[in-house]
Amino acid sequence: MQQRLRCGSKRRIKGMNNQKNLRERYMSGTYQNGIPLEGRETFMEAVSQKGSSFEDLNFNKNVIGSDETGKGEVFRPLIVVAAYVKKEHVEALLKEDIRDSKSYKAHDKKSKGDERVKYETAKKKICDIGKKLTGFTSYSDFEEQRKNGIVMEKAFVTFAANVVPNGVYNDNWKTKKTKKGDFNENELMREYHAAAINALAEKVNYDFVVVDNFEKSHPEHIQDKIGLPKDRIIIAEKADKFAIAVACASVIAKYLGYLYIERLAADYELDEFEDFGKTGDFTVPMCERLWKKLENPRLFFRNYIKKFDNVIERLNAMEEGLGKLYDEGE
Repeated sequence: MQQRLRCGSKRRIKGMNNQKNLRERYMSGTYQNGIPLEGRETFMEAVSQKGSSFEDLNFNKNVIGSDETGKGEVFRPLIVVAAYVKKEHVEALLKEDIRDSKSYKAHDKKSKGDERVKYETAKKKICDIGKKLTGFTSYSDFEEQRKNGIVMEKAFVTFAANVVPNGVYNDNWKTKKTKKGDFNENELMREYHAAAINALAEKVNYDFVVVDNFEKSHPEHIQDKIGLPKDRIIIAEKADKFAIAVACASVIAKYLGYLYIERLAADYELDEFEDFGKTGDFTVPMCERLWKKLENPRLFFRNYIKKFDNVIERLNAMEEGLGKLYDEGE
């Protein structure tokens, strides 16, 4: 079995950008190599409509940012995080290289196209920063602290995290068109984003709430569900790229996802990358291997079949009386 990369590693990230360059990156809306980040103009327009500016929002205001991870995945749970960032903590966060979790990808020469190296390099970067933001070294740390309430106050951020286990997800969301009144994914997302945001809003002095728009065509549904003053809520696509508070939420959510998978892999003697990091190669042999190790696969496999239709028939045949793991629609 391959040696697993642990999130608790204390090694520093090499080549970390300096604070000035990171501030300039947010202001210019570009990657390190100068390539523009798509969607900046749309985001700036959404901010200006609420009477603020790009610089003011990121560097002069206290902001709650909300984002999620695990949407459309097979094994990781859906994790929604709202993170509150005080304006006086922004510079320290920039020093730690805070940015949206999707941007921590392996572009170094030593990866040479090796998917495992790319996976572990991206994971390493997110885990280093996630540990600093949360103080957690394991998923059990998160579960233990969450017993005291959804809101957790740390040195750089105060955040609220909601986790939707796959068993709960399967019970509440249909993968295909449902009858009127049935629960759907966007309703689930709105509920958990609103719960995290409102829990923070009750405890902190915020100027704005920024939500990475998952609804696309109907952002007003998100705004209505949150229920806070509309002039203080900004909903925009790609917000994790341009709002520091949303980037914090993105990193924390992704970090919790890694910690969850680490525990699952350890508990069931699985290879984290082969079994969970290669969902693009989700195959019948892979499912059969997991099926033999997990007591109740329905608690671990997500009802998400759009990319994996080739294994549905085999999965349902293996279930042996547990009830359909995947909803094939009516």
